[in-house]
Amino acid sequence: MEATRRTQRATSGRRTSSNNHGNLHGNSQPTSAWSPPDRSLFKVNADASWNATTKKGNIAMVIKDSNDKFVAARKSCISVLSVRVAEAKAILDGCMLAKNLELDKIVMESDSKEMRWSWVPRSVNMVADRLASSKNSEMSDYTWVERPPYRSYFEQG
Repeated sequence: MEATRRTQRATSGRRTSSNNHGNLHGNSQPTSAWSPPDRSLFKVNADASWNATTKKGNIAMVIKDSNDKFVAARKSCISVLSVRVAEAKAILDGCMLAKNLELDKIVMESDSKEMRWSWVPRSVNMVADRLASSKNSEMSDYTWVERPPYRSYFEQG
């Protein structure tokens, strides 16, 4: 039941506090409401439901424009190892849906407290930028743990 509510809450385009449990039947007022993005942007709301026993769930995403006009929505069944992965998949699929619709400027919203990110200037993100550079194509498909790929990448400069 809660999984259904979480998915329905994503598709309703409204965000509610966790103590309201996504009540969609008007029994109580939501503590916050969906707000449109700035002009020329599209807002993608993404959410996931997940069952720890079956490792299965659903992801959903809704896209609206700055006039609160519905643009698109998608729901998919998933099989993943954790709720964090389910939430990340919902966000990723929301970005992919926007890309497939050729929506270049989006704002992403999710009620996942496990994941946060923010924009930073490239100069602040230089280590990841250098590592992602196409100049380093020979270093693809590797994972480094405890020791960085090149010490110089991680030195302040």
